[in-house]
Amino acid sequence: MDTFSKFSPISDYNIMGIQKSDILPLKRFEDACSALDGSTSLKSIQAWEVLVNSNEIRSRSVIAINKSGEIKFCGWFEIDHRVEESLIFLDGRVHPDFRQQGYESALLDWLESTASNHLMASGDERPCTYRIMYYDRAPDAPLLFINHGYELMYVEQEMVRDLQQTWPRADHDDLEYKNWTQDN
Repeated sequence: MDTFSKFSPISDYNIMGIQKSDILPLKRFEDACSALDGSTSLKSIQAWEVLVNSNEIRSRSVIAINKSGEIKFCGWFEIDHRVEESLIFLDGRVHPDFRQQGYESALLDWLESTASNHLMASGDERPCTYRIMYYDRAPDAPLLFINHGYELMYVEQEMVRDLQQTWPRADHDDLEYKNWTQDN
């Protein structure tokens, strides 16, 4: 496991990988961050449980937490091995009280380098793309990401259907089809 050497020691905070005991502190941390970042995609306690119980979370995460369960920053990455490339999803935040002190950039540097080292160690030689979901980020986040070489993309791998188009008909006597309107 990485020794978190990119982070200077922080008085009264332990810097380590996420532990199973961090579920409630992570939820409180996320709630505190959402006051500034927005709250459109808050995780439930159950979603935090899934994350902290994943097999590789300790080697793919970093958290600065004190004995009272207060978190200064937290980040993790997940790897999605697609057929044509590997996508590395980076996620992390710094508590609003500690922003603009260099932790954001250090956290992003740690996530990128640790994910890259992990991928190189796996022997996966396919192209790799780092991806940051842009939901719930403070107003200063775009500049941080741009300074690290990221570009805002609106490309999604999804299929959509125009609700104003006619529905395909099926032979079911018990179904009624209506085109979408603002009223319904």
